[in-house]
Amino acid sequence: MVPILALTVVSYVQAVAEPSTLKIEGCLTPREMREAVEEQRAVQPLVALKAAGAAEKVRAQLCKTESGLVYLITTLGPNGHVARVYVDATSGQRVGAR
Repeated sequence: MVPILALTVVSYVQAVAEPSTLKIEGCLTPREMREAVEEQRAVQPLVALKAAGAAEKVRAQLCKTESGLVYLITTLGPNGHVARVYVDATSGQRVGAR
């Protein structure tokens, strides 16, 4: 049974680690987001914002993917470049950007 669990974890990490392959299925409402945090299905938004880096944060959403929940954080760099940063909602770790 452990190999199946390991395979599932590896698949999840690969899907989350490659933002270009992430398919956002929809984002949670503010109420659903609070519930996910209260139920410990997601880290606090502040954790995700810190993981997103030093750029100015414009928007943060908690979104569903086929692999689980991710924070989708829109940032604005000092040069005016807009980027999307993906943070795993379970671990609070940055998993990519585009």
